[in-house]
Amino acid sequence: LWRYLRVVTIVLTPPSPVVGGGISLAPQPPPENFLSCSWYRSATVTDPNSLILSYFQYPNPVQTPGPAHTGRETLGPGCALNMAGLMLSDTGNYTVLIPTATNPVRSITVALRVSGKCQPQDPR
Repeated sequence: LWRYLRVVTIVLTPPSPVVGGGISLAPQPPPENFLSCSWYRSATVTDPNSLILSYFQYPNPVQTPGPAHTGRETLGPGCALNMAGLMLSDTGNYTVLIPTATNPVRSITVALRVSGKCQPQDPR
């Protein structure tokens, strides 16, 4: 039983996201033999309105946007959530749900904090 229990964390790249930039939230180590994954804009997966994206691998890989999808999110390899054009309002908890053959329900939550950029002063 213990050999199936692996610690999975979410790695933020870059580690200090800023307004206007992009971020990747990637499960590490990447999930193996997963059939689907879903990302939520909340600390839980119980509110269907917080669903950002779902990915289903079979029979054909498909990404399905959810109610919390803004058009700035895509899924990358290993069920990584990529977000572009970050805003301060993107700060918050994100949870990924990754069912696998050996573990029917595994969810991992990460807190994302987006920082404002320092704007250069106009010399005029």
